[in-house]
Amino acid sequence: LDNGAVVTETMSTAIPAYDSIVHTFSSTIDLSAPGNRVLNAWVFLGPDVHSGNDSTTAIIEVRQSVSYPMPYLETFDTWSNCSTANDCEAINCTPSAGWNQATNNLTDEIDFRTDNGGTPSNNTGPSSDHTQGNGLGRYIYTEASLCFQHYTEAITPCIDLNGTVEPELRYYTHMDGTDMGEIHADVFANGQWNLDAVAVRAGDWNDFWWPNIGMLTPYVGQNVLVRFRATTGPDFRSDLALDDIGVT
Repeated sequence: LDNGAVVTETMSTAIPAYDSIVHTFSSTIDLSAPGNRVLNAWVFLGPDVHSGNDSTTAIIEVRQSVSYPMPYLETFDTWSNCSTANDCEAINCTPSAGWNQATNNLTDEIDFRTDNGGTPSNNTGPSSDHTQGNGLGRYIYTEASLCFQHYTEAITPCIDLNGTVEPELRYYTHMDGTDMGEIHADVFANGQWNLDAVAVRAGDWNDFWWPNIGMLTPYVGQNVLVRFRATTGPDFRSDLALDDIGVT
């Protein structure tokens, strides 16, 4: 990890040709320090003369987060706007209120942008937010101009579900555009990501804000994260927006 001490363990199990095996290390590595951590792993077998395919590298993003009590609601109205230029991964938007964005060209490709009053492209994107219903309220969105079929993800702060009975995740999507991509919502609990906790929404849903609802009952008593994964479509009419993300 991070070019630190090498941890070596011996595996004596035979691996059949074209097969694989999982090895769980008895020792652990410390990932408590925030930042982009680099994990290198490799295998060594004496008679192997083809060593070019024996190693792999993983980038692990470690982020700090605060824990928010229930009920939780993020309207984005207090956030600062980001650039709406079509510079794709060159635009880095810093979120607020304990949120995290994945690092461009490392974990994803582009950022969600904070905006209000309409996106630069015609025939796509919202002209008003969901909270206030006017051009003053803010939302986050994917700028699709020249950023075709680009992937992005944003993650909420920790949300404390202790003391809840039937916690419900609700958020609003605006997906107006004939080239529209898709949006996924995942929940991190019990040390792993649970994919698509809410039904995936994809394609053109016209110029409306639509509610999306998912029950978080399986995660009662835990601190959870919600990750929004979006992919833009094949052309510029794919400015997907999110607003009023809440857990009640």
